[in-house]
Amino acid sequence: MNAIHPFRVLRAKPLWIANSVITGVLALLFTVFYVGANIDPAGHMEKLPVGLVNADTGPLSAASRSTWERRSPSRSGSPLRAET
Repeated sequence: MNAIHPFRVLRAKPLWIANSVITGVLALLFTVFYVGANIDPAGHMEKLPVGLVNADTGPLSAASRSTWERRSPSRSGSPLRAET
């Protein structure tokens, strides 16, 4: 039987050289992009669309505070609980 073994192709040096070069170039590119993005992250966000929403309504009124206490009676030490 004169069949070629399937793993014989793995002995070819050009296969390993090409694989090593491609892997090395990709690793170098990933490193360059990663380090380049982390050098000045705030400088790279000039055109990043961001919106700021302030939905704070201020301190709770006495009526809403009592509603909160009725809904959660088991929460002792809650910062919204009225001092008695």
